[in-house]
Amino acid sequence: MPILVTADALIDGSGAAHRPGALLLDGERIVAVGDRFTAPSGAERVHFDGATILPGLIDCHVHLSDAGLPDATVQDRDPPALRTLRIAEHARRTLAAGFTTVRDVGGRDHLEFGFRRAVAEGLARAPRLVLAGKVISITTAGASAWQGMYREADGAPEVVKAVREQVAAGADVIKLMATGAVLSPGHERPGSAQLTAAELRAAVETAHTLGRRVAAHAHGIEGIRRAVDARVDTIEHGTHLHEDRAVARAMAERGVFLVPTLKTLAGIAEGPGVPEEIAAKARDRRADRDASFRTALEERVPIAMGTDAATPFNRHGENAQELAIMVELGMTPMAAILATTAVAGRAIGREDIGVLAGGKLADLAVWRGDPLADVRILERPPLAVFLGGTRIV
Repeated sequence: MPILVTADALIDGSGAAHRPGALLLDGERIVAVGDRFTAPSGAERVHFDGATILPGLIDCHVHLSDAGLPDATVQDRDPPALRTLRIAEHARRTLAAGFTTVRDVGGRDHLEFGFRRAVAEGLARAPRLVLAGKVISITTAGASAWQGMYREADGAPEVVKAVREQVAAGADVIKLMATGAVLSPGHERPGSAQLTAAELRAAVETAHTLGRRVAAHAHGIEGIRRAVDARVDTIEHGTHLHEDRAVARAMAERGVFLVPTLKTLAGIAEGPGVPEEIAAKARDRRADRDASFRTALEERVPIAMGTDAATPFNRHGENAQELAIMVELGMTPMAAILATTAVAGRAIGREDIGVLAGGKLADLAVWRGDPLADVRILERPPLAVFLGGTRIV
């Protein structure tokens, strides 16, 4: 049965706002979008007074397997059944918050692939899942801090094998560690390059040959530069991008997306119980984070929203807090919404989501109020969430 959904306003993901807003759904697809139109005979009608309809939100950087605890290592001994149930709960919270798609860029022991199968069999509900499997890294201390998340590989042949392993396991995207990480043990430096230029090129060529996009974790400028030169599709974090505007311009010219994960550093730097050696690394990089985001805006780098949900005090279901930080650092509310819808869809290679238009998948969410006046309303529970035309909330 067709469904006509109406509200005071509709933001369609193209940069346009319809006032009032209406869209017609039939099955899992959108039929039409506009200010108002007559529903076909027999259509169900759903109206939301004082509300705004948006495309379902997209988070391009999460880790569903982890809970945002101060010290991730406390979960290392958890049995697989507990970890899988944790994935299910985090997915449920995220969907209930209006996020209809997430890209998980590092799970634990490939449990996320089994969970996706459970969702397909109707045993659980979740956003659409774009999964990376294990992150591919040089031999590093980070693997001991995030057990089951890393696939260590040294040299181009071993990196190629690691990429193929993730694809064979079910990966939709490949995650490469171009630099060290903030949450790795204290002697690992986030700014230091890790995978070599040759290793990155080999990984990207293999992934693209197999039809998979590539995300590169990269804080330091040399790692960012190597990853961009290797033709990755997204740069995760990009903390020191401001140190070389030529790299930012190259990203803009080549269509390499920045996923800035702005909210993660605050929880690491300020949260109680975070190991001091890790908290110090986060505190040292907050000014760089802000400067690099502004550099990306100025150089017109395409920016897609990602939270790094699962880092300390960065909880699943609170993903929309990222948008307010983007606005604080210079984005307009509309640009922040686009970064979380249409741009995010392009960043993860999904042109069928992130936009409310005829023929697109009917993923949408409705919030009371006007997010163009106050983007923080998206942090509240939505009035409704539709996934593939089915009302979930």
